[in-house]
Amino acid sequence: MPLTVKVEVDETGTYVAEVEDLPGCVTQASSFEELLKNLREAITGNIEARRSLGYSVPRDRRMRLLVEATV
Repeated sequence: MPLTVKVEVDETGTYVAEVEDLPGCVTQASSFEELLKNLREAITGNIEARRSLGYSVPRDRRMRLLVEATV
């Protein structure tokens, strides 16, 4: 199962990403490219923390990005 990532742009133009399958895994950046880099780091850190605490971790680490846009 791929990880589902919700990406939004807030009122200041900041990109915000939340990994729906990893509670508390949220990051932000000023550009989409930077957001992807931060997102990889956030996912890795969240998974490592969950493992160290004995929580279950999704096995498949592929990401599926859901981008919401207001037109």
